[in-house]
Amino acid sequence: MKRLKSIVLSIVACLISFSLVTCEQLTKTTENIASAEGYSLSSTSLFTAINCIEEINQLDGKMPTGDIGIFKEGYTINYSDSSLSDGDGIEYILYFGPLKSSAPKGTIGGDGVYRAGKIVVSITGAWSEINTSFLAIFSDFHTGDRSTMNEVKGKIGGTRKTSKSWQITFDKLLVQLNSTDAMQEITGNCEIVTTAGNQTIGLLDNSQDVFGNGSGVLPSGESYSWTIDPNIPLKQQMEFGCAQTFVKGLVKITNSADNSELQLDFDPYENEACDRVAKALIGRREFIFTIK
Repeated sequence: MKRLKSIVLSIVACLISFSLVTCEQLTKTTENIASAEGYSLSSTSLFTAINCIEEINQLDGKMPTGDIGIFKEGYTINYSDSSLSDGDGIEYILYFGPLKSSAPKGTIGGDGVYRAGKIVVSITGAWSEINTSFLAIFSDFHTGDRSTMNEVKGKIGGTRKTSKSWQITFDKLLVQLNSTDAMQEITGNCEIVTTAGNQTIGLLDNSQDVFGNGSGVLPSGESYSWTIDPNIPLKQQMEFGCAQTFVKGLVKITNSADNSELQLDFDPYENEACDRVAKALIGRREFIFTIK
């Protein structure tokens, strides 16, 4: 009888131990997936904001006479300084209209992305010139689809590097999902390289690769670092319905609490589809999710 009780107690102890280990593993997995989803949300919101800045920077202070690519009806450009000859650069405000309470909540662009609110931009000179820089301040700015709009708060700085590339920096840029969740932040340095498409005004039909690294903090307070794989950079395909997120790219994400790593794949089916689907690879386990 004593031997039987001992065996039973041992089995119970093993089950409890297994349960605790399994719960701990599930908790870590959940945190890892959260960092993959958090980075996806922050980076895609960031770049849909940056794309419209790059397109207007190409105008060099001029007013467009019609659609120029991303920009269609429903937005305004206000130049407070539009002269390149006065030596102090150009300043302008992009306004996409107010955030609406029902769908469509923003103004749709030629890339299929909806935007609302303001971006205040200053640029030091002609955008085509090497070392020209800009600063963008987001004021109640939102980006997303018809019904889900993510707010972006903070500043982005950029510098023209070559005729087909430019560098951007952002420190503790804040992103909020659908105006309901707590803010999360993203910090980093990226290089954007145009790999296809002409250099005329307008980004539609262009392809761009994004390289870089940085860090992030989730709404829960968990922090992580991120590095884009330089051999498989993030790829933006500037087409209607494609520009909402990246169609390709690998990112290594390291959670700061325990140094656990995962790989984030923006092209899980290897077809560069415009499907807003990504994959988190943790060890041998794969988790497919949709970028909100």
